[in-house]
Amino acid sequence: MNGPQAEITIFDFKKPEELRRWVTMDDRVMGGASKSCLGHSEKGDVRFRGNVRLNERNLGFASVRSKNSEFDLKTFEGVRIRVKGDGKIYRLNMKTEKHHDGFLYQHDFHSGDGGWMEHSIPFEAFLPFFRGKHAKDAPPLDPGSIKSFGLMVVGQEGDFELDIEHIKAYGKSRTPELSPFSS
Repeated sequence: MNGPQAEITIFDFKKPEELRRWVTMDDRVMGGASKSCLGHSEKGDVRFRGNVRLNERNLGFASVRSKNSEFDLKTFEGVRIRVKGDGKIYRLNMKTEKHHDGFLYQHDFHSGDGGWMEHSIPFEAFLPFFRGKHAKDAPPLDPGSIKSFGLMVVGQEGDFELDIEHIKAYGKSRTPELSPFSS
């Protein structure tokens, strides 16, 4: 289909109520010592910040994720995330299952060096992981059945700070007939 690419906002972090849809999940759930939080920055967007502490095997992570919902993005090609960061590598995550212990579809992105940048990531670029290991035999990400989104910093010891303005879905379809998600 030719014409302008359509997009829809999934998370607009300039809206204060958006924070209520997200929770923190750090390596403390597995005995680690990393700590993070999600809050508003002085500019009105959202800031994911904290500290990653590596264990004796050089493992450690901090993450936040949206609460379970229904995101039907099958008419879109991928997602866009607008960020301003500290130069570290972050991961954008998606889950297609409501329970915690399932495949996590991930894509790494660079946070920049203090200026705003936008990453457009096609759905097929997200790789499946299970408990931190690449799950080569897992099915590809199904954009029609996404249950949650997440952000993560892994294996990079020290303080971190990432501002996020929005997460959007993009595609070539003009306008979806229904909202792509429900709360």
